[in-house]
Amino acid sequence: MRELIVLSAGAARGLIEARRAGIGRRFGAALACRYAPVDAVWQALEGGAAADLVVLSRAAFGALRPDVAQRFGAPQTLGWAQTRCVRRADDPLPPLATADALRRALLDSPLLLVPDLERSTGGRHLAAVFRALGVAETLAPRMRHYAGGFEAASALAAQHASGALACAQSTEAAQVPGVADAGMPAEFSLATEYCIGMRSAAEAPCADVVRELLHAARADGGFSPGPSIHS
Repeated sequence: MRELIVLSAGAARGLIEARRAGIGRRFGAALACRYAPVDAVWQALEGGAAADLVVLSRAAFGALRPDVAQRFGAPQTLGWAQTRCVRRADDPLPPLATADALRRALLDSPLLLVPDLERSTGGRHLAAVFRALGVAETLAPRMRHYAGGFEAASALAAQHASGALACAQSTEAAQVPGVADAGMPAEFSLATEYCIGMRSAAEAPCADVVRELLHAARADGGFSPGPSIHS
């Protein structure tokens, strides 16, 4: 079985993992996957890390050095992921549709589980939201930090504290049983375009795997076909 090295932003973790075994059976490809925040994947590539398939935001692909970018040809769009607040599914939190509602929920939350606020796409955006709401310093002592939104949402599912919140991208939270979308005010919405790139010199079954993931992302992988946000 051919091993393919996959470096991926956490936003595509659920998409890839749900099809990993099937890809092995259909195409004879064993996916060796590493998931990390966008900046960490970007830095690994800039540092010369080997990869057959790469998933990054469109912006991060565009920021790669030309000699690195050319290794992956023209990246194709998987879709768009939205940065959201996440609640436990059995926690009756009203939708966070306004800035005031979000501020109150954050200040009332005994625990806030967040992705990397410096290196992940969603985390950097959330840090800016907290500053804009004037709550960053107040929230800091009750924050727990995780590598990505999937890990933050998974940790939330194991919590029992009423009002606890996590922050994750929609594609990450969708893969975690026991959590639900809590919303995000329109003025703080962020939709990020994610793309998949294949090593230019890669041989079959790389192209087959890319086609499979592109189809799955658009069918049931949790990615939106465009940047529209519905809070």
